[in-house]
Amino acid sequence: MRFVINLNVFRSAWTGKNPSGIAEEHSAILFLQIVRKRCKIVVTKEIEKRYLDLFQRLKNESPQGPRGLNVISLYFRAKQMGMVNNARHSCALPPLPNETHIKDEDKDFARLANLTKAVLITYDEPLIRALQTQGVEAAKPEDQRVLLALQLQ
Repeated sequence: MRFVINLNVFRSAWTGKNPSGIAEEHSAILFLQIVRKRCKIVVTKEIEKRYLDLFQRLKNESPQGPRGLNVISLYFRAKQMGMVNNARHSCALPPLPNETHIKDEDKDFARLANLTKAVLITYDEPLIRALQTQGVEAAKPEDQRVLLALQLQ
């Protein structure tokens, strides 16, 4: 299984709160399962830079604790193990047939998920709906279908 992970999921895994500010562990658990099951995480060089910028901002904004260190170390561990595919550039991703309901900041994630047939993990419900109408698989971190698929791997 391949995954494209939106920034809001990494933020949640770090903070332990979903974008609405409600405490939850779904993102952290899902990310741990992805790495534990040795699934591929697909990024572009530019998306990976956004991940690293986010990690740096979060490190500066909040006290550095075990949760944040775990997210960073898991990502770099996955990268060292060859589980992170960062061979593409965002500018080379073909656009989706209809991107009118996709925010500019999410287009790279959506295009990458479409091109690589990966599951886009995000909290953004309008993005999930927009992608599903185009045959691109997208889900929230707590989506039972994704968790079940990981367990069966």
